[in-house]
Amino acid sequence: MSKNNDQTIAECLLMCSVTYNYEISQPLAKMWVNGLKNYSAIAIEQAFNSHIFSASESGKYMPKPADILLILNPKNTEKQEALVVWARLQDIEKQRHYCKSGATTADDKIQYVRHEVEKLGGPAEFALRAIGGINAIAASTETGSEWLEKRFLSHFEAKTASAKALEGAKSIDRDVISKFPRVGLG
Repeated sequence: MSKNNDQTIAECLLMCSVTYNYEISQPLAKMWVNGLKNYSAIAIEQAFNSHIFSASESGKYMPKPADILLILNPKNTEKQEALVVWARLQDIEKQRHYCKSGATTADDKIQYVRHEVEKLGGPAEFALRAIGGINAIAASTETGSEWLEKRFLSHFEAKTASAKALEGAKSIDRDVISKFPRVGLG
């Protein structure tokens, strides 16, 4: 079964390599194989196809293991979604320096980063502001980056949980609430 999985992962990585014009190194391929070894070949192939043909932003960039694991494990999505967003933020920060967006001035680069971050949504924007913005990612050292990532994940998960709690509170049946007697103050 493992060889079948290895072969499926290799085929999926080759497909992504061609689709996203991304070179896959031997160590990177080994990382993918180790990360996906507990999944069936069919599930792996479906997850890669789901990512590539996604209508969302995720389908526009080379998947990272966290992207595929998010598709394979929808139960623990908050932390995995946060990891995917963190990886995307690091990509955005790198692209800002290489200016892939075609921006030529500093203001154009800032607009590009703002636009990309807005696409990520509410919890991502909240968590990014909480850690000090995209410049905090750029300024962090390797060890500081690990600490910053943990902080980002914590804020992202908290915002997602509070949004879900608020959504749950909104869905309470108003008829049930109206049956309780009103209590006056004073």
